[in-house]
Amino acid sequence: DIFPSPYLEGVINPDGMGMDTLITFRGCPYHCSYCHFPTISTRAIRMHSIDRVVQEAGVIQKFRRQRIGSSTKPENEQMVLIADNYFNVSLERSKAICRGLIEAGCDMLFLTEMRANPVDEELLHLMKKTGFSSINFGLESADPEILRIICKARHPNSKDTSLAPE
Repeated sequence: DIFPSPYLEGVINPDGMGMDTLITFRGCPYHCSYCHFPTISTRAIRMHSIDRVVQEAGVIQKFRRQRIGSSTKPENEQMVLIADNYFNVSLERSKAICRGLIEAGCDMLFLTEMRANPVDEELLHLMKKTGFSSINFGLESADPEILRIICKARHPNSKDTSLAPE
């Protein structure tokens, strides 16, 4: 949050921009061999505060209401993309974002991408209540050998602790 939000500062006007987009964090802690995000971010994660995410969603909602009118049902609107590498980087944080959007009365539809882990039933219920209508899950493989090759898992006998065990 040390850098001003383009939405909150009025630099970006979401009216007529195509798909509205929110970014709640940048970076990735993993080191998948096929992905450039960990290298770019040095595996660091920088998160926007929940308050900032909710305020930015409020700006998008305000412009949408001006554009299409407050009587239009959310189902008729284009989805808002939460363009994180994966929304559930932290299970508790993802839940807090959902709760914040619900409490703020956000009635837009959302789309995001998530890892298959961590996910729990509470998060999915909160996401539904928030208005998530589409979730893309990244599933690389169920084969332990392939997971080792793409740096997603370590062999059970390996002393390398930088990867999760199979």
